[in-house]
Amino acid sequence: MLFIAAGASDPQNWLPAVVGIIVAILGGGGIAALIKSRPEGSKILIDAAAGVVLVQTGVITDLRKQLDETKEDLNLARDQIDELRTHVSEMSLLRVENDRLKIRVNDQEREIQRLQQRVVELERHNS
Repeated sequence: MLFIAAGASDPQNWLPAVVGIIVAILGGGGIAALIKSRPEGSKILIDAAAGVVLVQTGVITDLRKQLDETKEDLNLARDQIDELRTHVSEMSLLRVENDRLKIRVNDQEREIQRLQQRVVELERHNS
């Protein structure tokens, strides 16, 4: 444009500038490509956007499925933890009872030994 403005007084200087502009616009399919590409470009853009939406929808669907599976796993784990807590509590009670029974068995064994000694003493005394 500066070239055109600089040589505006001489029409022969315009010719290379005008030809250059025309070649630039039409040379690589300029205007024709621009005119043709608008509907196709819009279609390509819409198709690409639809493809992105489909991919995103698929990813979201997969993520929701994984989330649901994770929730199920979490609920199952919570149920198992509750069951384990119940078993641990029962086991603690059984340990306490087992310890009491061991003490009682020891007491009974000592009583048996004491009574056996008493029987031996009585047998000696009666003989």
